[in-house]
Amino acid sequence: MTPPSHSLCVAGATDDKLARALGSLPDRRTLRDLSVHGDRFTDAGLSYLHDLPALRTLDLSGTQVTDAGLAKLTQFKNLQVLNLGDTNITDAGLTFLKDLKKLQTLSLARTHVTDYGLTSLTQLPCLETLNLTRTDVSDPGLAELKEMKSLKSLNLTDTYVTDAGLAKLTGMKSLQSLLLLRTRVTDSGVQALKATLADPTIIK
Repeated sequence: MTPPSHSLCVAGATDDKLARALGSLPDRRTLRDLSVHGDRFTDAGLSYLHDLPALRTLDLSGTQVTDAGLAKLTQFKNLQVLNLGDTNITDAGLTFLKDLKKLQTLSLARTHVTDYGLTSLTQLPCLETLNLTRTDVSDPGLAELKEMKSLKSLNLTDTYVTDAGLAKLTGMKSLQSLLLLRTRVTDSGVQALKATLADPTIIK
């Protein structure tokens, strides 16, 4: 008997290639980790993501997935890790993530997300790690992030954040790691924030 597959990585993915890969699994219902990589994979391919009750990790980075496609992810109530980096996601798509209440790690690096979209993320009670590298996030958005009581790790590399925005994270006791590479934050801004947190690692 062929053992069940718990992980699947589809490189150079197209919509049809994913369908074939999933169809070849001995029992797709046991699949926990799925990575789909390829700039020819589109929203249409997400229609093949069904009967996957054990799915915990989904990596769609570098695909052509859009906001419309994210509506198809609301079925994955047990999803814990979601990578949407280098996709065409905007603020509108983030509204579809609010039902993923067990989500712990989310990457939106190099997407079209702005401050406005961060409001949707405050409805994710278990989110611990958030990557916002090279998005259009700026100072106003950090006020929304402070409402995320479980957030431990935050990457704001290549964003428009300044000292004024950093101050909005004051007293955020859950925060343990903060990346601020190539932002407008100064050393004095970092020190002022550090004084209000519980021994954080801040890299500027």
